[in-house]
Amino acid sequence: MTKPQGVIRPATACDVQRIHEVERACFSDPWSTGLFAGLLAGEESGMARVFVADVEGRVLGFIVAERADPEVHITNVAVHEECRRTGIARRLLDAALSWARSLGLEEAWLEVRESNAAARGLYREFGFVVANRRRAYYRHPTEDALVMVLVLHRGATLPEPLVAASLAGGA
Repeated sequence: MTKPQGVIRPATACDVQRIHEVERACFSDPWSTGLFAGLLAGEESGMARVFVADVEGRVLGFIVAERADPEVHITNVAVHEECRRTGIARRLLDAALSWARSLGLEEAWLEVRESNAAARGLYREFGFVVANRRRAYYRHPTEDALVMVLVLHRGATLPEPLVAASLAGGA
């Protein structure tokens, strides 16, 4: 598929239903529209940011980043199946990490299904390393999550145990 043109932009309340449509299409245990509406309300306090990939008025992907000083937690990333492997997830992740860096946050954390090789590869390209494993974290189907971390500022380093775990191939 060719790369869809469009913009990565902060989500608005008008996007909640379209975000939820992508969520339902991508996940077997989707978040509710109320949860997304609450996250967007949290943007006013600066504690969360939701970015969408808007292609000709269609939301084809989104990312949720929640601030937990001194960290940011990437809690949800989804790209509509028809647009995967087109660079949308990369652009969304870049927007969320840029937001976190602009706030001076030190680390980015996320969980990913162990079987999601494409997402794990993308996160590794950004410099994320495996820090831990959460057994049976996901439902429908039950699966382990790999916890990944990225140091956001040049010159900073990961704590020694994380480096060792990463070098050993993860948790």
